[in-house]
Amino acid sequence: MSFPLSPSVLVNKRELARRLGVSLPTMGALIDRYQDFPVVERGTNGVEWKFDLATVIAFVQAQREAEAASKAARDEQLAQLVLPLDLQPAEIPAPGLSFRDQLAAVELRAKLRKEAIEAGGLVRVVDVENDLTIMLGTWRAALRDFLRQMAREQNWSDELARVYEARLAKLQEKLVDQAPELLATASPADARRLV
Repeated sequence: MSFPLSPSVLVNKRELARRLGVSLPTMGALIDRYQDFPVVERGTNGVEWKFDLATVIAFVQAQREAEAASKAARDEQLAQLVLPLDLQPAEIPAPGLSFRDQLAAVELRAKLRKEAIEAGGLVRVVDVENDLTIMLGTWRAALRDFLRQMAREQNWSDELARVYEARLAKLQEKLVDQAPELLATASPADARRLV
């Protein structure tokens, strides 16, 4: 919207709001939003605010143009973004949607994903990998210690203890190697049966 410039006229806040076509609270918000908002005299109790109408109109037009240019630049940057590779085809918005609707759908998906993570319904892969690494390391050490304790209690020779410890280590390595395949093919029902 373009405002016709008039000769320099001093107006109060109420008249300025009327001329700009905004409410008085919106006028106050504009003044607060822009620290460089052109004010001739700030009002106080009993003293009216004073604004040079032509200066304010030029300022508001410049702000609107700057915001429009900034919005256009943001839209152009967003248009160049590539969707993350981890999105499944069902998660990608329908191609018939406008860019704005597609962006809203992706943002909604991100918010839902964040809420699910916070609620414990989803976890990050790196967190699961770290937890599994710690858990498997703990189990490996506990089983090795158990085997060594059993070897002492049963009076196994050192050679026999090393043989069984090596067998245990190979079995653990085999299970770790198979873990990704087992996890990929396991259903939630399988996981419940294993618990």
